[in-house]
Order: sequence, then structure tokens, then C-alpha cells
Amino acid sequence: SEVILPFNTTLSTLWLHMYLYQEAAPASNSDYILLRNAAGTETEYKIILNTDSTWTIQRFKTASFSTLGTTASPVLVNAAASIDFEVVRHLTTGVFRIYKDGTQIFSFTGDTDTDAAVGQLRFQGVTTNTREANLSQVIVADESTIGWKLTTLSPDGNGANTAWTNDYTAVDESTYSSADFIETNSLNQIETFTVSNINGAYSTYNVKAVGISMRASNDSGSAVNDIQAVVRTAGTNYTSPNLSLTKDGNEYTAQYVWQVNPNTTAVWTQSEVNAIEAGVKSV
Repeated sequence: SEVILPFNTTLSTLWLHMYLYQEAAPASNSDYILLRNAAGTETEYKIILNTDSTWTIQRFKTASFSTLGTTASPVLVNAAASIDFEVVRHLTTGVFRIYKDGTQIFSFTGDTDTDAAVGQLRFQGVTTNTREANLSQVIVADESTIGWKLTTLSPDGNGANTAWTNDYTAVDESTYSSADFIETNSLNQIETFTVSNINGAYSTYNVKAVGISMRASNDSGSAVNDIQAVVRTAGTNYTSPNLSLTKDGNEYTAQYVWQVNPNTTAVWTQSEVNAIEAGVKSV
């Protein structure tokens, strides 16, 4: 019924990209996409999906919502599209624009100020009965995301580091499953996997960043305190900072993004990405 994606930091200027499918319009106007404060306790911008499949955009300031406008025509009806939001939070020179497949479909300039900066995306969708919604390829950036693609490279073999119990076959599902997993109860253990190559359809694209993402849990009796993401490139392991995994036995999502190749400190090339190993380290 909802997807909540926290940001690493709060933002007053941002681009937000997603690939979105909405099967049908709702029976009543419904909250659809919410940009919230970091704690998730207050909505700063609200995109409402109306019964005619148009979108209404609102901002929250001084304990009330005000409407910035409504798209001139339906956005998605039994269709999918790349959607990009451009947001600049400001009292007088603010911006809120929406692009569908690279074409601008909504623009507001003026007072877009809110009570707080944006720290979280909450996609509520409309999923009841025949009004199925699907969301993928979410990207948050500080520059235009129009035309960007997000591709997932899945584990397809054991890498150079195999210290954890179980192997790549426990984490190679294309559909999320917690039925199998890798695990360790020892500190400073690294597990890495080879990954699939970038889709050939993207051969002309530049690589903006590489992110290592995982679902992980840590119980209260574990000797492991935290977890780090690992990218192995040019035969060397590079680790992220600690990703703050709560020791309560619950599953959490963790991610770290390398904007440049840590081995070369230059932008990634596709050949470098195709040769990486991705993994985790217990700390």
C-alpha cells in the first residue's frame, strides 16, 4: 500500500526520477506521492491523483496546504511513463515542475516554501482492486534526471571474498525473498559477488554512480555491531561508512552510493562497472 524512501540528507533543491505505472483512476481523489520531512511526520509537498487521472500539487506551510496547480490533462491511465520532478523550495523564486517522458506537463514558479526541507519520499499509490500502481527506478539527484535510467546488476557468481555462510545463490533473486540469505556472527568478514553486466541497450549512456543496496537484519545477541557496503574494483575492496543497522532482528534496507570509482577517483566507465564485485562487510 505504500513505499517509503528516506534520503541521506534533507534537500531544498532536488530532482526526483521514477518509472511509474497507474492502471486506472481512483474512485475519489487520493494522496499519491508525498515529499515529507526527514522524520516522516509532516508532508511538505503532496501530489494528489484525481478521479480524472490529473494530478494536483499542494505545498504545506504554516499548518495548512495550498494548491500550486493541477495538470492540464490526465497523466497516466493504464499506462507507464518516466516521471521527473524538479523542486526548488523558496519564498519567491521557487520551482515545482513535472516532466513525463522528458516533456514538461506542469510548471509553477513563485512561493514554494514549506515548513521543512524534504527528507523522504512516500509513494502511496492507488492499488485497490483494478487500480494497480507500480513504481521503480527511483533516483534522487541535485541535477536534471530527465532521460536517466536506473539499472539493477544482480549477483551472478561468487567473488573473491567468501567469508559469510552461504553463497551468491542465496541473494540472487530478482523478486525479493527472505527465505534464504547469507549470514555471519563474526566481525570484519567480507562477502562479495560478481554481478551481471549493464544492459546493452544502455551502451551509449554515461555512468553517474554505482550504489550497493541490501536488505539486512541484526539480532540483539549478535557479535556484529554494524554493516558496510563493499565494492571491489581493480582487485581492491572499498568499504562504505557504517550503515547503522539496528540490532533488533528486524529487516532494514541499507544502501551506499559511490559517485566516482574509488580506485581511480574518476567517473565510472561501463567496463569498470561490468567488472566490479559487490558485497558486504560485518563490523
